[in-house]
Amino acid sequence: ERATLRSSLAQRGQTAWKVPCPPRSLIKATFSGVMRLVVLAVSLPAAFGGNARMCIVNTGGTCAVNTCASWRGQTDCNGGRCFCAGGLCATTDGKCTANPYNELSQAYEIRNARWPEYYMYITATGSVKVSKDHNDETSKFTVVEPPSPAGTAPPPRLLYSKHWPDSTVHVMTHRNILTPTCQRVTGGLGGLMNDPAIQDLGIMLLRAPKPSPTENRTLVMFSFPAHASHYLYVSAASWDVSTHENDPGAGGYWYFEPPLSQQMQAALPAYTGPQCSWECGEVAGAELQAHATWLSLIAVIFPLRVFH
Repeated sequence: ERATLRSSLAQRGQTAWKVPCPPRSLIKATFSGVMRLVVLAVSLPAAFGGNARMCIVNTGGTCAVNTCASWRGQTDCNGGRCFCAGGLCATTDGKCTANPYNELSQAYEIRNARWPEYYMYITATGSVKVSKDHNDETSKFTVVEPPSPAGTAPPPRLLYSKHWPDSTVHVMTHRNILTPTCQRVTGGLGGLMNDPAIQDLGIMLLRAPKPSPTENRTLVMFSFPAHASHYLYVSAASWDVSTHENDPGAGGYWYFEPPLSQQMQAALPAYTGPQCSWECGEVAGAELQAHATWLSLIAVIFPLRVFH
């Protein structure tokens, strides 16, 4: 299309390409303005001390019209957003605290309960998928627990990629479609974009409505603070991890490898929403490493598709 346009314009003569040249003063002023914006974008994260792996400072509050709410504690107003100040960090409900975040010492792999030979992993572009290949850190995750108010169930956590330790698994919204992603807590473009709010970075763990066939392997569901009725799942027709409203069935239940501590498993709140009623699949035991699945059948039916 671009080549056709060029050819058409060329046939009309060189005058078709001529555009009045703006004054040098305008070019200089425009360049100067752009450079100021670049410098400002680079300096803001340093000046305001944006989000960090173990300290999310964007509370989710706004100050474009009014000042930051006093109940949030010590804050700075940064670009219309309320950031914790003075070395404080945001709790899961958007208050500023001196209490530290807690990181679990274990790195985990996350297996699908419907197809337990498939493990969650993160691509170089931040997509969330499943694969049989789980030999590197792209399929390993760590859990960080920000402070939460007493009685919060389930308390939001930060699920970090082991390979990209400044990036959490969460969802992005575009035209009412929720897409799982793994992106930096410091924002895009190497941290130059807006630091996301803590509510947008967290993930919630719940106990699935089906019992686990394997002892000490609670079936876990993943939801989100801002989208509590949507859950991560794998359909029978894709290697992508997607979201499903309400109970997605066995494709939305997951095993942690190694298992979460007994105390943590016992504390998981149970899923209480509508239960799956169509294309729910069967839960396989965590000890099953490989067996014939619908995914392998699809690979035979659609041999031209590239699977990861």
